[in-house]
Amino acid sequence: MTLTLGKSCAFNANLPEAYHFAGQVVDESGQSIEGVSASSSLGTERFCAGVEDLITDVDGRFAVYSNEARLLEDHPKWGKRTAAISFSHDLYIEAEIERLVDVEPSKRDDLRIVLQKGFSIGGTVVAADGTPTADVPISMTQTEAYPRKVVRTDEQGHFRFDGIGSGDATLRVVDARLPTRTW
Repeated sequence: MTLTLGKSCAFNANLPEAYHFAGQVVDESGQSIEGVSASSSLGTERFCAGVEDLITDVDGRFAVYSNEARLLEDHPKWGKRTAAISFSHDLYIEAEIERLVDVEPSKRDDLRIVLQKGFSIGGTVVAADGTPTADVPISMTQTEAYPRKVVRTDEQGHFRFDGIGSGDATLRVVDARLPTRTW
């Protein structure tokens, strides 16, 4: 086939079957959550690649597609293939459907994902002289899955992490701002 500017051409393609996964993300009380990131991915024991990212609508609804048919076979070089969808929101503990092949076909269009509130961690960052420090990045890591979140301090040096799962957490504060120089 040759493409020419301003001309039409016929293109026939045989696309592999795509699987549709759709549903609603809700909190523990059943209320829908708007603005949840739903990210589908493909992976093996040696790599992981994002496929599709979307944000849930005002009713917490999402719909993603995955080419799962090829995933049932192992890859000779990279190992067992998997497909997953992860769900994240700053105020909730992240969740994941780890193996899309395990979702029953009759339930793929009516998934209900429940995100839990979890714990909150907060405080105030102050300079060596005791004054609050604004606009400083703070990272929080955990040993569990989806372990990292980053926030910045507000004008009074306050920060807060929400949606933290149980287990150990490490906070890291670095004020890497350089003093202003006059040349």
